[in-house]
Amino acid sequence: MAGPQDLPSDVRDATDRHLAVLDAVAPGLVGGLYLTGSATLSDYQPGRSDIDFMAFTTRPADDPDVVALLARVHESLGLSIVYDGNYVTMAGLPDVPDDARPAERVDAGQPQQVLEAHRRGRHRHPSAARLR
Repeated sequence: MAGPQDLPSDVRDATDRHLAVLDAVAPGLVGGLYLTGSATLSDYQPGRSDIDFMAFTTRPADDPDVVALLARVHESLGLSIVYDGNYVTMAGLPDVPDDARPAERVDAGQPQQVLEAHRRGRHRHPSAARLR
């Protein structure tokens, strides 16, 4: 598993910014943040690749207040790079993955609701870097 020290500087800068804004806007909301995709598979290309993440929330990710907080977080990031990811409720992880509860995803800076089970079942990456 790659560690933060192994990541390209622009990836570290973006994730540091994400964590700082999360702490300022929604302290305690995200209990775990992992990078996935090219940034962790040694295939990241600065200026071409996006940054993919998986964040685990301490409150239901589909709660309207949480959705609003996450929208504020992503509006405040001010990143020039595409930074996309999924927010999954930690409490839902032990459930059978076909329970199809809605959850939040940020794609190109825009919050979108997707099915949590679909996301967990089909979009796994073989490598991830834990950031929190």
